[in-house]
Amino acid sequence: MPGQRCCVCGNSRSKDPGVSFHRFPNQRMHPERRAVWLQVFGMCEEDIGPDARVCSRHFPCGDVKHAPTMTVGKRFASPIKRGARAERTKQRDEEKQVREFSTSRSKSVTPVPSTASSRPSTPCQVSVTPIGEQLETNFQVHELPSVVDVPPQSSEAEVIVNTALLARIEALEAENTQLKSQSKKRPFQIDDIKHDDTLVRFYTGFVSYAVFIAFFEFLGPVVDHLNYWGSKDGVRTRHRSRKLDAQNQLFLTLVKLKLNLKLTDLAFRFELSKSQISRYLTTWICFLYHHLKEINWIPTVRQVSGTLPTAFREKFPNTYAIIDGSEIFIETPSDLHMQSSTWSQYKHHNTAKFLVACTPNGAICYISPVYVGSISDVELTRTCGILDTLADKPGISIMADRGFTIKDMLKELNIDLNIPPFLEGRHQLPAAEVEQGRKIASLRIHVERAIGRLKTFSILKQTIPISMARLMNQIVCVCAFLANFHPALVPPPQQCEESDVQHYFEQLSDCDSSSEDSDTST
Repeated sequence: MPGQRCCVCGNSRSKDPGVSFHRFPNQRMHPERRAVWLQVFGMCEEDIGPDARVCSRHFPCGDVKHAPTMTVGKRFASPIKRGARAERTKQRDEEKQVREFSTSRSKSVTPVPSTASSRPSTPCQVSVTPIGEQLETNFQVHELPSVVDVPPQSSEAEVIVNTALLARIEALEAENTQLKSQSKKRPFQIDDIKHDDTLVRFYTGFVSYAVFIAFFEFLGPVVDHLNYWGSKDGVRTRHRSRKLDAQNQLFLTLVKLKLNLKLTDLAFRFELSKSQISRYLTTWICFLYHHLKEINWIPTVRQVSGTLPTAFREKFPNTYAIIDGSEIFIETPSDLHMQSSTWSQYKHHNTAKFLVACTPNGAICYISPVYVGSISDVELTRTCGILDTLADKPGISIMADRGFTIKDMLKELNIDLNIPPFLEGRHQLPAAEVEQGRKIASLRIHVERAIGRLKTFSILKQTIPISMARLMNQIVCVCAFLANFHPALVPPPQQCEESDVQHYFEQLSDCDSSSEDSDTST
């Protein structure tokens, strides 16, 4: 039963009726005495439960007022009897340890060769010589051999093996150091992919690393003196050191435009905070937009005629550009008025719309600002400003889809419009108009291909959040310019005669003179 058994030796009242059991001294009242008991019995506070007792056999004369004695035993704390037998056992154990130690030493040391003469030796035979002469001893040892620190004589093969092992150890240590340096995490950089054009095109949209470097150098030294968005104006904020250099900041922006990775993903790849990533993206997108819009994207008529593909030269030689509208998905606004304004019946989604114009060879030559998705193609053409860029180019023709009924607007500028014909109340189109519509459709597809190349930048294919709505104009313009770094969609003719270009301009001059005559007559 609890409290009737000794926690030290296991003694109980049933085995020894004359023994008494006592509690451990109280910790608060007798801390020193309790510590002595714990030290003597080799116990700690965790070993003592509320029912722990100690029998009176552990105290002199069974009186607990005295300090307990060190008693060792399996059962009733009887002291160990240290007689002659125990002493002999202890001595044998010590001799055994010495013998094992000597044997292990003798195996690793070569014995000293004897210098005795060739005569047979007898045990413990010693020859004594006169004083001053050499004392020679020759005896046979039957016990432990003498231990002398003499280095073992290695063979040539062992030396070669040891040298090879040392060289191998040095090589492994060097490899280990190199692997540790490589395994150290560092930010994602353009240098990691510059030797693989496939990866460069995947992450940046450029066809090669050389094109990326050429574009970076085209931006000029101003990239090292940008005033970052969210920072105060001043010399210290403009020129302070950044975690990413200018080249990798451009690389970060291109990765965002091409792959549209989340800020958390970009922060992990480039080892930056999400706020720093957002600051870099906003700064560089605005910088690229203002830097690139200063370039005159609109080509001259001579430039277009010099690269006019053969299919256009044969069927529609006066074609200057192909226009079409495109839409990108945006997040549903919380404002009800904006929800209705951005809703597109064609896409069945909230969208933003812009106009794209490309040359006959597929190069984007005009990109309009972004408007709400509910705007029509005609209103988009009238509002975006493309007509102002065509005002000084009379005699050319524009190719468009059937929805661009802008013939009256272009007629005022003396520009022709090539669109597929309408039925206009007829039951069936004539064969000539059907053939004309097929020719226009086969050539107008190039603007669709140009828009498809523009939307290889995933940021324009996925839904743009409202938080980035303020940057939609800049994003579309930058992506359109970067798309022109690819080869032409329609390769130019192999041989372009100067006479063909001259004939093209003669036709334009005839159109100009006829328009002037008509104005004079009126």
